[in-house]
Amino acid sequence: MKALEITPLEPPVFSRSPIPSPDMISAPIPSPSPLPTTVAGMIGSILGVKLENLGKLFGLEELYRKLKIFCIDPVFKGPAVMFNSISDDIYIPAGGSRFAPISRIKRFEDIYYLDLSGKSSPIVDGIESERIGVKLLRGYMGLDKVVDKGYMYRYSVTIYKTIDGKNVTPTFIYILNCDIDDRDLITRLGGEGRVFRILIRDLGEQVGKITNKFFTPIEKIDHGLYILVSPSPLIQTHVKTASPDIPRISNLLGSEYIEEIVGLLPNIKSPEELEMIRSKRISIKKRIERLNLGYSEAFNKRRPQILAIPPGTVIKARMPMKANDLVRVLWGLGFSTIFKLD
Repeated sequence: MKALEITPLEPPVFSRSPIPSPDMISAPIPSPSPLPTTVAGMIGSILGVKLENLGKLFGLEELYRKLKIFCIDPVFKGPAVMFNSISDDIYIPAGGSRFAPISRIKRFEDIYYLDLSGKSSPIVDGIESERIGVKLLRGYMGLDKVVDKGYMYRYSVTIYKTIDGKNVTPTFIYILNCDIDDRDLITRLGGEGRVFRILIRDLGEQVGKITNKFFTPIEKIDHGLYILVSPSPLIQTHVKTASPDIPRISNLLGSEYIEEIVGLLPNIKSPEELEMIRSKRISIKKRIERLNLGYSEAFNKRRPQILAIPPGTVIKARMPMKANDLVRVLWGLGFSTIFKLD
């Protein structure tokens, strides 16, 4: 077991939605964390995996199968996040583009909430910032890249700030279950060729203390309450429901380990707000989003979109009796990572 640490050296470009194009109308929605498919592809590249078969998930099934030569299930899980310039605490995704130290996730009776009061480690938000890009003509035979006249576009990067406005840099830490030597690399990751530092090394003391709290449904999990730290995929089947436009969660592949969606962590500043949640005068939000499975550079194709429960959602989980093969591939590649709540 190793720690895979991913640190952006410039504002990153991760997207939960496909990039718009003449054949696809879409509004880019930035993701504050790397998608599991991005992390899986990077691990495959480091291990020299070559893909040949497209498959239903545009190479993910073959990637998973070949990674299993070096790794055990799940290949990785996470992320935990650290902001070393402001705190030694471990953070996890807390809904939307927000990251919270574990110490701020508290319980009152049967309600888990994010405590915004007090002076412990600050909350961090991933904030969208627009940039202007230009199309480049790639140079060949020793020629430099040049700008293709008339082609400009907008893209979004993520800037990480504390609530009081201080800029910080995240380090995304994944538990890596692979037989791999320590590495220290500078590489491009995500969109727009953004540059990252990649470290593979033994688990540090801080993360090592909580490794027994990170799970995916492909492992044995105890019945109880957890918070999602990576998207939980839901794939629609052809089973008829009462409303054909709104499928029941139990009829979606990937929901086999979910007994109940409790909802996103409510953000609480005062005892009065907590009482309003407890008395159900304010309801806890539940959300299912569309998620882009990324772009396959090996096959030069966009992967499909699926539904997903977003990170930061509290769920009541159970050990799944069985799961679809495609879902097991996604679980093995870091999707549906859950953090056990006390």
